[in-house]
Amino acid sequence: MLLPHPQAAPNCSPNKAVRPPDLSVRLAAQIVSFISFFLLLFFGY
Repeated sequence: MLLPHPQAAPNCSPNKAVRPPDLSVRLAAQIVSFISFFLLLFFGY
């Protein structure tokens, strides 16, 4: 039980480090989708 614990800790660290970029990419994708939606609305009108 003590062995798996230390292994899970290092695994969690890289996961957290890789998560922030994913969140930023998601935010950028949302912003791009919003801009595209506004552009479509403008073109539609």
